[in-house]
Amino acid sequence: MLNAGKLVVQGDTARLLAGTGTTVIDVGPNVGIAMPALTARGLTIRQVSGDEIEINAAPELISNTVCSVLAELNLPLVRLSSSHQSLDQIFVRQAAMQQSAAS
Repeated sequence: MLNAGKLVVQGDTARLLAGTGTTVIDVGPNVGIAMPALTARGLTIRQVSGDEIEINAAPELISNTVCSVLAELNLPLVRLSSSHQSLDQIFVRQAAMQQSAAS
């Protein structure tokens, strides 16, 4: 990707687009039970609001891990949604990561 005529991010498409989305799950009033279990399984999560948990991981890891954890804990999955970043958002994130690495 170029910015003002300078190469700021370089890589194959798969690497540049990796991790461009987040998944949000709603587990009802069970956030306090679900969050530690999801974190223990290696997922990067944060409570977004109320009963919602945002998860940043590969989609296949999310679906397998979330289903396993919720089933083991006998918790409901009230809602599951995903969002993807725009090309501009990906560019800004990648440029920031490369600047951090160069520092």
